[in-house]
Amino acid sequence: MKIGIEADALLSDRVKRLKNSLLPLESSLSCERLRSLLDAWKESEGYPAVIRSARVLDKYLRGMTLYIDENPIVGSLTKYRYGCNPYPEWVASVYQNEIQYSAGGRLGIDPTDVPLIKEAVDYFSTRCLNYQTLQTAARRHPEVDYNAIRNALLWVEHPCWAPVGGTNVDFGKVLNIGLEGVIGEAKAELAKLFPGYLDDFRRKHFLDAAIIVCEAVIVWANRYADLAADMAAKEKGPQRKQELEEIARICRRVPAKPATSFHEAIQSLWFVHLATAMEAYNIGFSPGRFCQYMYPFYKMSQEQGQISREQAIELLELLFIKFSEVQRYDAYPSASQLHQGQNLNIGGLTAEGDDATNEVDFLVVEAYKRLRLIQPSLSLLWHNKLSPEFLNAVMDLLKTGLGQPAFFNCDVSILRLMNSHGKNGMSLQEARQFCVIACVDAVASHATDNIWEMAINMPKVLEVTLNNGKDPRTGAQLGLQTGEAKDFSTYEELHQALRKQLHYFLPLFREINLTGLNTATEMHPMPLTSALVDDCIKRGKALIDGGARYTTGDGACPVGMIDLANSLAAIKKVVFDDKKLAMPQVMEALRANFKGNGHDEVQRLLLQSPKYGNDDAYADSIAKEWYDIFCDEHNKIKNHLGEDPIMPYALSVTMHFMYGIVVGALPSGRKAFTALTDGSISATPGTDRSGPTALLNSAVRALDPQKYATTLLNMKFHPSGLQTREQVAKFWNMIATYMNNGGYHVQFNVVKPETLREAQLHPEDYRGLVVRVAGYSAYFVGLSPEMQEEVIKRTEYSSC
Repeated sequence: MKIGIEADALLSDRVKRLKNSLLPLESSLSCERLRSLLDAWKESEGYPAVIRSARVLDKYLRGMTLYIDENPIVGSLTKYRYGCNPYPEWVASVYQNEIQYSAGGRLGIDPTDVPLIKEAVDYFSTRCLNYQTLQTAARRHPEVDYNAIRNALLWVEHPCWAPVGGTNVDFGKVLNIGLEGVIGEAKAELAKLFPGYLDDFRRKHFLDAAIIVCEAVIVWANRYADLAADMAAKEKGPQRKQELEEIARICRRVPAKPATSFHEAIQSLWFVHLATAMEAYNIGFSPGRFCQYMYPFYKMSQEQGQISREQAIELLELLFIKFSEVQRYDAYPSASQLHQGQNLNIGGLTAEGDDATNEVDFLVVEAYKRLRLIQPSLSLLWHNKLSPEFLNAVMDLLKTGLGQPAFFNCDVSILRLMNSHGKNGMSLQEARQFCVIACVDAVASHATDNIWEMAINMPKVLEVTLNNGKDPRTGAQLGLQTGEAKDFSTYEELHQALRKQLHYFLPLFREINLTGLNTATEMHPMPLTSALVDDCIKRGKALIDGGARYTTGDGACPVGMIDLANSLAAIKKVVFDDKKLAMPQVMEALRANFKGNGHDEVQRLLLQSPKYGNDDAYADSIAKEWYDIFCDEHNKIKNHLGEDPIMPYALSVTMHFMYGIVVGALPSGRKAFTALTDGSISATPGTDRSGPTALLNSAVRALDPQKYATTLLNMKFHPSGLQTREQVAKFWNMIATYMNNGGYHVQFNVVKPETLREAQLHPEDYRGLVVRVAGYSAYFVGLSPEMQEEVIKRTEYSSC
C-alpha cells in the first residue's frame, strides 16, 4: 500500500517530483556556516557581541554555496537541500564524538569536514553558552552535583543551548516596506542617539548590527538573482529560461523592497524565515498568521490576473516543500529531525473580533491536504464564528490522518494575554491578533521574545522522594533527605516530602536556566530576529535584552505530571484510604519492577486505582492540585529581567520518551524505563476508559490554562468514527463544548491501528504515513520503535 496516492493525483508533476525526492533524503550536516563562524569570531575579537553575531550571519550569507532546483521558490539553510548547521557557540559538547556527529546514523557528514568540526569544538569548548552557564552555576553552588542531576535527567537546561523557544517576526512588515524600510527605521533611530551616553552607546551597537544583517539578507537574495540569471543565460528550454529570469527578477526585488504579487510575497517571506533560522540554534521560528498578511497579495494578484486558484495552491505546495527541507541538529537524538516547530495559523479573529478566515485559509488547507507532508505545523485558531464551509474543509484535512490541524481556543488565549500583559499596554485588539508558534504557544504576534527555560522530570522527583532523596538507579544523592517512604504513615507525609523536594529542585533549576538566558543576552544577541520584532529597533535592544514589546514565553515545564498524579492517587487510595497495601509492599514491588514474589498482584491493585482522564474527581483533583502547587512554587521567582514572573508551561514534545528511560517503576502501575505520558493533560494510554467526553472534562478540571502558558492534549480516533454527517456533527459539538468550557488545546490522530502495524512490518510501503506525536506530526516509519508503540497504544475512540 502506498500512502498518499489519491492525494498525489491532484499534484502537478513538478510538485510530485520534489515531494518524492524529499522523503528518502538523509539529513546532512553542513560546515560552511562553521567556517564562517570561526573566521568571524577570530576576526571580531574584542567587538561587542551583537556586532560579532551580525558578522557571523553576514559572512555566511555572502559566502555560502547556493543552488536552484526546479522549485521556483529559492533559498535553503545550507548547501544541501536537506541539511542542518552546527552551532557550537551555543553548545559545543554535543559535537564531541563521532557517534553524535552521525546522530545515530541519521545524519550525513562529509569526512573532510570532521577536522573543521573538531577545530570548532576545541575553540568553543570553554567559550560556548552552555559551558559558561554551567560554570557560573557550579561556582555559585559548589555543593550541587550537577553532573549527577543531569545524568538522572531530572531537568533539561534549554537556555544553555536554545534560549528562544519560538519566534514570530513581522513578516507583514517586510512584505509591505521591505528590508530597506527596516534599515531606514534603524538609521532614523541611530540619528537620534548621542553615543556619549552609555545607553545610547549600547543602542548604537545594536542598530549598527541590525543594519549589517538586513543588508546581508539583501545581498544574499541578489546572489540568488545572479545565479538564476546565469542559469537562464545557459538554458535552452524557453519555459525554464523564462522561469529562471522570473526568479532573478523577484530576487532582485524582495526582500529588499515591498512585494507586489503573491509570488513575491512568498519568496520574501521565505528569505526572511531562513535567515532568522540561520541566526541562532533555536526551534519554533513560525510564520504565524500567514493567511492574514498574505491575503492582500493574493487578492492583488488575482485581481490583476496574475494567478489562478490552482496556481496559488501549487505555489503553497512548493512553499510547504521548502518548509519540509528545514532541518536542525538536535542535542537530543530522540527529537532530531522530527520537529522544527514552524507553526502556520489558520482561522482566528480580526482585531475587531470578527472571523478572520479568508480565501488563503482555504487554499492552505487544500494545499496541505493534497501534499501530505509534516511541515509547516498547522494550528486552527478556534472560535464560534468559524463558518460551516471552513469547518468542512478542516474536517477533510483531519480525516487524512496527518494529525493536522491542532485546535486552539481564541477566547482562552486572548484572556491569558490580557491578564498577563494588559498592564503593559496590550489592547484587546492586539490580543485578538495573537498567533500560535512552535508547538502550542499563543503569543502576541511579532511582539515577544518568547523565551523558554527548562523542563523538570516530575516522576523522577517522586522517585527521588520515595527513596529519601536518592536516585535508586545510580545511588546518587540528588535531593533532600525527606524520610524513607516505607516509614510514611499518612498520605500527608508523602505529600509534604514531595513538596519539599520540589521546593528544593525548582528554584535550583530555574536559577541556572535564568542564568543561561542572561548569558545568552550577553554572548549571543540575535540582531536580525530582533530587528523584526516590535519595539526592538525603537528601544535599541535585542529581543531577550528587553527589546521586545513583551517578555513572555515559557518558564519551567513539569513533564510527566499525569504519571505523578496517577501515582499519588494510587498510593492515597490503595495504601492509605482502602489499606489494601502497605508502603513497604509498594516500595518492594517498585524495586522489583513488579516481577515475582506476588508483585504482579500489587501492580494489579495499583492499576485498578483511580486514573486521570475518566471525569473522576479523585484522580483529576490530584493532577490539578500538583499543577497548582508547581505554579505557586514557580511564580516565587521573577523572569530573567527581574520583572514579573513568567508563566510555567506544560507539554512534553519527546521528553516523555527521554525522561521515561531513567524513571523506574511507578506507583501508578507503570513499569520501569518506559515512556511517560505524553503532552500535559493527555491520559496515560489505556487508562482513560470512559470515553472522549470524560477525558475532555478531566482536561478542563486538571489544569487552569490561565496559570500556564501552554497545555497539550492528544486524542486518537478511529477513521470509522468520523465518516457520517451525524458523526462529524457530534465531533464539532464535542470540540465546541470543550472550548466553551475553557479548554485551550487539543489535537488528533485519525488512523487505523492496522495501518500502523502494517507500516511496522512493511515500512518501505508507508514512508509517507504521518502521525501526530506531540506538538508536531512526524513520519511514522521514521520514529523509533518505542515511539511507534507509544502512538499505537494511545487510547482509541470509535465515536464521540
